[in-house]
Amino acid sequence: MSASPVARIEQLEEIEKDVISILQTAGATLLEIAKDRPAQKTVDNHTQKVMADIKTVEQNLSEQIKYLTQVSTGHPHEGSSYPSQKVLQTAWHRLEHAKSRISELDNHRNRLGTDSTRNTASSSAPQKQGPTNSQQATNNFKQANVSTNYQPTSSTPTTSGSTPMKQEMQDNK
Repeated sequence: MSASPVARIEQLEEIEKDVISILQTAGATLLEIAKDRPAQKTVDNHTQKVMADIKTVEQNLSEQIKYLTQVSTGHPHEGSSYPSQKVLQTAWHRLEHAKSRISELDNHRNRLGTDSTRNTASSSAPQKQGPTNSQQATNNFKQANVSTNYQPTSSTPTTSGSTPMKQEMQDNK
């Protein structure tokens, strides 16, 4: 069998014509059998022809299916760029995955670097920094909701597990 797409289509058209011929021969055989006095030799000839044609069609279709299986599984064959396209697509997918993992690791490293910088700055320099926007909003909210007679007590216990943000919020009370 030729590997060109045009030849494949022509072969499939021939197989289709053979199937039509099989159906016509089988119909003629049934018409002969339906007669009051069927000719046994004609029925036998038509039956043998149908069986031989079915065998030929089966072989040709098996070859076509084998070819399509090779194409779809990426095995090399003449005239196809599918395996190369499949390899390229897989390589692009791997590249995009690697880029996303590197980005995730870079973000994680930046977060860890920022956290360690904060911890180093808060432990080595006990000076108080100005409140951040979220801390300022929290303080404004507290001031709006707390009565003016409220005096925070200094007996609020601080644990060693307190975060710098919790300590700073307690300092701002």
